[in-house]
Amino acid sequence: MSNANCEIVDKEGAVKGYITEKELSKALTKEHMADAGKSPK
Repeated sequence: MSNANCEIVDKEGAVKGYITEKELSKALTKEHMADAGKSPK
């Protein structure tokens, strides 16, 4: 994976800032784990 920066955009489409792919995947993993822990399967 490259270290490309991903734009952080709010619902209106305004750019809030930038995040690296590494940080993004870390955040997504955290979010995914939290969701997985909450939803009963």
